Amino acid sequence: MLTITALSVFADGKLQIAGQEGDERFFPLLQAIYAQLGFEVTFETLPSARAMQLVDQGGYDAEVGRIPDIAVSYPNLTYSQEPLLTVRLVAMVRKDANIQLNNPDDLQQYRIGYVIGMSVAEDFVKSAPNNTIAVTTHEQLAQMLERKRIDIALMGTAFPNSPVYSVGVERLSIATFSVYHILHNKHAQLIPQFDQVLQRMKQNGQYDQLLLPLN
Repeated sequence: MLTITALSVFADGKLQIAGQEGDERFFPLLQAIYAQLGFEVTFETLPSARAMQLVDQGGYDAEVGRIPDIAVSYPNLTYSQEPLLTVRLVAMVRKDANIQLNNPDDLQQYRIGYVIGMSVAEDFVKSAPNNTIAVTTHEQLAQMLERKRIDIALMGTAFPNSPVYSVGVERLSIATFSVYHILHNKHAQLIPQFDQVLQRMKQNGQYDQLLLPLN
């Protein structure tokens, strides 16, 4: 029944999904969910902020997932109700750095770097002091940390393969967020079906099998 309903809305049965660097671990899960809805999906990895902009403009049908707090900046997007994943925002420091952090307020005395479009980091820096530096890729963030141009790199645990983990070590868990799948408003009617399949996969064990593990 889910497949019939979905295909009656979209004759070609195809969706294009944009994602940011590190989202590849979600691809098998999303592919399986949409297969149950009768869709063939393709993925394209884009710069983080660019991915959201293009989905909001209708250039892509969906985005892998973000926190809902940034929804106000993208009025043409609809979020799933069932979370894809719960992630933590962490403060990473160089492995040889003598920096001790006990709470988020301790970050104020340091130079902080983050990737533009990483919603969990952007949500945090809204209330941070002016000592923040934004970069466009994980590689740039890792280089900034390694070369001591920043003291702390903000990183989401949804990106375990980020090069930041090669040069840094987690020193503080700042906050916990739920990440939700995103569809352009023209596909909003798919959200209840998407949520239903995702919930069922969590219950029957498919979710754990399909979500690529943290390495």
